[in-house]
Amino acid sequence: MVRKSRPTIRPEARPVLLLPRTAFELMQDGFVQYSNARVEGCCFWYGPKTDSNEFAITHLVFPKQINKRQNFTVPPEAVGEMSAATRPLSLINRAQVHAHPNRWVEHSPYDDEHAISRKALSVVLPRYGASIRAWPRGISVHEFRNDAWRRLKSRQASQRIQIVDGQIHLIDLR
Repeated sequence: MVRKSRPTIRPEARPVLLLPRTAFELMQDGFVQYSNARVEGCCFWYGPKTDSNEFAITHLVFPKQINKRQNFTVPPEAVGEMSAATRPLSLINRAQVHAHPNRWVEHSPYDDEHAISRKALSVVLPRYGASIRAWPRGISVHEFRNDAWRRLKSRQASQRIQIVDGQIHLIDLR
């Protein structure tokens, strides 16, 4: 009797974001107005299209947004402005970064419903983004899989977002 071999099912390769160290200073500067006002805020990480599984983050985008103590909103026209600014550069959104009021960095139902893309990672910062330089301590990274947002374990997050040398450009649309 000849046994047929079963095809090997390999886990889907997860993209790796290559984030320049210099992004932290730009994010810290960008989030200071939110932490000072004690409101949630956000920014987005963009990088060029590629066939590789490694995505270089080359641009940090702060859109126009409505900021409140417990949530933030990026209005549709602001999403359009981000697209108009990034499309000519052939950039794709790779992650949404936003801040929560305290140390709780889980994805809330509001976060689930208002994520700009299910293809991008979602990074949640504590304390209105006041302590970004402590990366990755106290920060959570979430991805959408199996029809829900899932928090990555610390080791997984470190594998998925790797800190590298390099430059990052700021697009501030606020």
